[in-house]
Amino acid sequence: MVYKITSSLKPNLSGTRECSVNRAYAAPGNFRLVIEGDTFSSLEYTIKATSVPSITSQATVQQTPFTVAPEPGSSLEYSPLEISFLVDEDFSNYQAAHDWLVINSTDQRPDVKLKRDMTLVILSSHFNPIKQIQFIDAFPTSLGVLNFDTSVNNVDYLVAQATFEYSYYKFI
Repeated sequence: MVYKITSSLKPNLSGTRECSVNRAYAAPGNFRLVIEGDTFSSLEYTIKATSVPSITSQATVQQTPFTVAPEPGSSLEYSPLEISFLVDEDFSNYQAAHDWLVINSTDQRPDVKLKRDMTLVILSSHFNPIKQIQFIDAFPTSLGVLNFDTSVNNVDYLVAQATFEYSYYKFI
């Protein structure tokens, strides 16, 4: 895994480091998810909710004669990416996620397994892209239920949940 670390700390003329701070806060509703390739592009604009998954590194222990000293871990564990999306009227986005899951689960040939990079594009308050989080080699592991209910008085559009595993994510 090639991963480039960038820092927002910049040296000033005196040789000390200063941090530039953007006082505008990120809006939680300004985002879209883009899936690489044409097959799954119907999921791009229908995402209703998602979260940036947690990332964990288990500390290792260094034994010394006087104490047990924690040390940074040597591997990372990423939580799954979970999304909620609005189901379109002809169910094409739900079916695309369904077919992707079925193909990966039923075809025994490893060369047929479909993994795609997915990018969460975070938008500014003016709906301009300001940050991207790319999920490398993602694939679905679950697709939630569709609830049909005739007793609803308002127009509540169908929402489905999907869970994706991936190798890692990075900010680009």
